[in-house]
Amino acid sequence: MVRTSRAWRQWSTRTSTRTVRYLDFVAGRAEEDIVVLLLPEYVPHHWWERYLYNENARRIRDALLGRTNILIADVPYRREA
Repeated sequence: MVRTSRAWRQWSTRTSTRTVRYLDFVAGRAEEDIVVLLLPEYVPHHWWERYLYNENARRIRDALLGRTNILIADVPYRREA
C-alpha cells in the first residue's frame, strides 16, 4: 500500500508540474494575451468527500496564482447519484 501511495503521489505531482510548465510556455509566447485555464471542481455530496477530490486542481491553482496573464476559472460540477 505504501508503494502504491508513493507512486501515485509522484505521478500526481509530475502531472501538475507538467501542466504548470506548459501553461508558462504558452503564456510566455503570447505576453499580450491572456491564457484562460478552466479547472473542473467536483462538488461532493458528503463533507468527507472533499478530502478525496480536487487535489490536482488545487496544486495547479496554487502554482499559477499571481501570474499576470493567466486567468484561472473553477468550473463546479456534480455527478448524479
